[in-house]
Amino acid sequence: MKLQPFDAAHILVAAEVDAKCFPIQNFSVELLQQLVSSPQVMDYLAHHDDEVIGYMLVRHAAGEAEILTIAVLEKYRRKGYAEEMLTTCFTELQSQQVEKVYLEVRVSNTAACKLYEKFGGQQVAIRPKYYEAAAAGQMEDAFVYCIAL
Repeated sequence: MKLQPFDAAHILVAAEVDAKCFPIQNFSVELLQQLVSSPQVMDYLAHHDDEVIGYMLVRHAAGEAEILTIAVLEKYRRKGYAEEMLTTCFTELQSQQVEKVYLEVRVSNTAACKLYEKFGGQQVAIRPKYYEAAAAGQMEDAFVYCIAL
């Protein structure tokens, strides 16, 4: 897998990946453009061969960071790509004196929870009704994780 920072040409590709990974609730092109243009946001686009297979956005400030999103196309999941993205990101964050990383994850996303726990992530809170659910009008809670670097 190859990771590279976004540039303007990658926004649409990232938006397509996001829509495929998160069909219920995803980032708009406009929001992605806003985030990628911020100096406090680190962005990664993941490639396997010539295909974009995922991306990640992380905002950092004052010794802390928040994973805004991490997405890997379904056919590439559980193959270590998200773990590799996180490892690269955490190394870069450590070099910038970031000590803690926070993120929200759907309570139903057990695979992601296990991945964050593999990095030492601790569940520190629950955000009730944080995510839209598949059933119309329903909401799903989020776990809040903290990972100490």
